[in-house]
Amino acid sequence: MAHRNINMEYVNVPKTPSSSSNDQKWLRLVLLSFGLLCILQATLNVTLRIFLSTDTNALDLDGTCKNFTVKKKEDFAPFFQDNWVYFNTSLYYISTAKRNWENSRRFCMQRNADLIVINSKQEQEFVRTFHRFMWIGLTMTQGKWMWVDNTPLTTSYWGPGEPSMNLENEDCVESRFFEVEHTWNDLKCEDINFWICEKIMPL
Repeated sequence: MAHRNINMEYVNVPKTPSSSSNDQKWLRLVLLSFGLLCILQATLNVTLRIFLSTDTNALDLDGTCKNFTVKKKEDFAPFFQDNWVYFNTSLYYISTAKRNWENSRRFCMQRNADLIVINSKQEQEFVRTFHRFMWIGLTMTQGKWMWVDNTPLTTSYWGPGEPSMNLENEDCVESRFFEVEHTWNDLKCEDINFWICEKIMPL
């Protein structure tokens, strides 16, 4: 009886995974990732809707915050071209000519401004930096020092010995002693002086 030769080379050898099964695993992984991304996107959309719906009360209908006006750069350009200077919330014009107090104020008012009203230490320091004798918007009115905006004088920066009232009718005020913190000096309104205008430009 003839015996067949049996080749044992492939007995009990595990099968190698086919390429089609690998492709299926990658496909499942891609689909799972895509599903997770969809869930994340939906969550973000819901969160944004809730946030925007609850936050609209803090905004005006035009999308700007209440009581806050944004001034564009173009709004200031004409003033800068005419040598106005921006500080804090106002524009200031420092004259290069001299006039009496009344004509100085008229110049400011023709430009929808007025002589400066100094209502803070920072503004007082700002005026000092120009090292120039200048009219400010303070005058004697019915025995009281009043600003041009009809507010009474509360905080003052009178120079040493001022207001002197040595001469009659020294009813107007200039910033004079710029080398010290307190610079104000009372003067006759008819005297000739430089001046400083202020135009309030709130942001």
